Amino acid sequence: MDTKRVLERRNAKVQQKTNRIDVFRGYVKKAIEGFINDPPDSEYQRGFLASLLCLYREALEMPLNDKILIAGENILLESTRKGV
Repeated sequence: MDTKRVLERRNAKVQQKTNRIDVFRGYVKKAIEGFINDPPDSEYQRGFLASLLCLYREALEMPLNDKILIAGENILLESTRKGV
């Protein structure tokens, strides 16, 4: 197998992985937006939102100034203060 074909295959695999991450990022973002529109009302939901935010920030490498991340963290803090 020549070098060009090997590089093309590798690049195709990298592109597939990037596409999957982008799709996954969209799912996580929509889940966080759901909590922004309807804040958590139980300890379980707060824990789920916290894990989504951690996943969004750390695993999906979103910047700390991302609007969805900031809004989600504010909703989490507000619901924690209320003691729901």
